[in-house]
Amino acid sequence: MNALKGRAAALTRLNRVDLMARIDASGMRHLLQTFSSQMEEATRLALQLPLPRIARPRQALVAGMGGSAIGGDLARVWELALGGIPIQVNRGYQVPHSVGRGDLLIASSYSGNTEETLASYTAARRQGLSIIAITTGGKLERLARRDQIPCLILPGGLPPRAALGFSGLPILVLLWRLRAGPSPLAQIREATRLAAKLASRYAPEIPWRRNPAKQLAACLIFRFPFIYGSQDRFDIVALRFKCQLAENSKMLSSFASLPEMNHNEIEGWEVPDVMTRDQRIAVILHDRGDHPRIRRRMKISGRLIYPQCTAVLNYKSTGS
Repeated sequence: MNALKGRAAALTRLNRVDLMARIDASGMRHLLQTFSSQMEEATRLALQLPLPRIARPRQALVAGMGGSAIGGDLARVWELALGGIPIQVNRGYQVPHSVGRGDLLIASSYSGNTEETLASYTAARRQGLSIIAITTGGKLERLARRDQIPCLILPGGLPPRAALGFSGLPILVLLWRLRAGPSPLAQIREATRLAAKLASRYAPEIPWRRNPAKQLAACLIFRFPFIYGSQDRFDIVALRFKCQLAENSKMLSSFASLPEMNHNEIEGWEVPDVMTRDQRIAVILHDRGDHPRIRRRMKISGRLIYPQCTAVLNYKSTGS
């Protein structure tokens, strides 16, 4: 792989499990290795939450920030693909005027103290929305208890960026229980098995020659990644990728979706003089469910931008 040329030192360090343990002060390796267990626990909790009789909502608004908002985004594209109710994700303080009585607010804050989410909760109460809270505690739990709102209590102690299972899967399960979306249970079971399998495949103990995750890490170090995915599908994965690089690796990157990228950002690749060619690298995320025209656009876009970056890395999703 051309992008790995000159990366011998990085690849050697990536085989040093003892060095990883010293650097990984927050225990992200363990959290990733056990993510499938988090998925199982999130599903179980959502199935057990007592729900009052709530009329089937016309639409749902997920109020959250950071990892909680990404969970809402994943639920949004799931429901969009499989025919559930429309979902909006609200990263701010106010509830949109398009949301009102008959709609559902899911207030999601892992800490329970996210100020934007608490403001959305208060606004939703004034507008008469049905509300479900998802949190580990904090002020959001206290408000939900006071107002007799269903409140899904999550296990605490995780960095919010590592709680994606807890922020995403309960939304799917709760909407299904409210007759507002298709059953996600079979797909969650399949994804959980796949997550456990991939955790073993990408484990820190697996040497880089047989470890695609380590190879990708070595390609990205000291470079600026441009991450691309398809609209309303893997653009959310691209956003998640960008956020995780920033939070875990203190590393800037960018993301964009196709076909929108072809109508503006592609022009920026014509004379990208801010960085050297070796500093730029592109990552394109593919899914079998991508529209055929988007698949063709990804192939052509990769060819167009390759002369201006050190490599174009293509990754295909696994599982159904």
